[in-house]
Amino acid sequence: MAIKKIFISEPQGKIMTSQKRFRIVNAGRRFGKSFLSGYEILMQCVNKPGSVVWYIAPTLPMARKIMWDGWLSKYVPNEYLNKSNQQMMTMQFKNGSMLYLLSATDKDSLRGTGIDLMIIDEAAMITDNDFWNTIRPNLSDKHHDGRCLLISTPKGYNWFYDLFQKAKKDNEEWDCFQYTTIDGGNVTKEELDDARRDMSEKMFNQEFMASFETMSNRIYYNYDRDINGITKDDCEEWFGKSGEIHVGIDFNVNPMTAAIFAEFMDNGIKKAVCFDEIVEPNSDTDHLCKTLKKRYSHCEIYAYPDPTCRKRQTNALAGVTDKAIIESNGIKVRVPHAPYASKDKWNTVNAAMCSADGTRRVFVVRESCRELTKALEGYTFNSNGDPDKSSGLDHISDAAAYYINFEFPSRNKSIKKPQLLGV
Repeated sequence: MAIKKIFISEPQGKIMTSQKRFRIVNAGRRFGKSFLSGYEILMQCVNKPGSVVWYIAPTLPMARKIMWDGWLSKYVPNEYLNKSNQQMMTMQFKNGSMLYLLSATDKDSLRGTGIDLMIIDEAAMITDNDFWNTIRPNLSDKHHDGRCLLISTPKGYNWFYDLFQKAKKDNEEWDCFQYTTIDGGNVTKEELDDARRDMSEKMFNQEFMASFETMSNRIYYNYDRDINGITKDDCEEWFGKSGEIHVGIDFNVNPMTAAIFAEFMDNGIKKAVCFDEIVEPNSDTDHLCKTLKKRYSHCEIYAYPDPTCRKRQTNALAGVTDKAIIESNGIKVRVPHAPYASKDKWNTVNAAMCSADGTRRVFVVRESCRELTKALEGYTFNSNGDPDKSSGLDHISDAAAYYINFEFPSRNKSIKKPQLLGV
């Protein structure tokens, strides 16, 4: 068959003609993301003989439905191909170009070099927050530098959000694009108006307006990245000056986590900034303490551990409690006699982030506390109203919460079951 005429919209054209090595596109549903991805594949394979192209979707069934059965079967002429493997989802073009459709499910199997173009479709649906760091080296070797297009509708504050924010600051290698559904020209205003009436505001904003939202209620909803989240330049005079640091600790062997705070006074109000964090896989209490002592040898260290530290042991020394291990390292321990009720714990953190009168007492340095920032934005309740611990965001946020609950106790303990939004 002859190649079909392919029409692209003006926004798609801007993305296509970008000369930056890395492009990231945050777009609403029906913008034409997959159509753009297919067109990029075809242009690379046809116009640059010998190219190696990877198309990665969150799962193999998605890769087959979206790209293999959806776009490629309609727009790639058979006469362009030397052979095609339906089962493996590979295409070998007559000019030597190779196309592979792959899944992000097993990232460790995605190893290869000499890739000319990599397309990661529906990237925000890939749940592995370390996916980009794993796949990025595949685009570099001594012979050439591969290009990448990451494209997706947003899905909360995950790694795609983090990469989009980072890319906006890197004008040398990255190009960022953000388009709503209406920008794509494939959905009428009337259809959008109908969707607006049928969907929650958060869901509509995410799916059609390409806004980064969380669909379930955030546990730490009072944390605001633009207000509580600060830079080191904003608070350099605050930490390390008093000679004291305050460390919230969550005991979990994999990972062991600690949130490190400095306290300061602002117009007579005690406040705190989390300026560092420790997230150590396969660690224990003694090793964490030694890391703290080495890193902050000039400081008096106060620890605010999980209240169960009086009984439990994460260290290999049988019969020795975590509290005793911390104290044996010369660190002062501050811990309540009983564990905090979960809802009280969350409420206290929210009040410290922003009280009812608008006072913010706790801040976080974004660039040095990336895991805590991610947790404060992304730790949510599931559809049953219980905390969703599957993401692993509970550990570092709990570490911070133990310190905040001890030093900034909330006087209002009346908690209501969270209202679920967008579910």
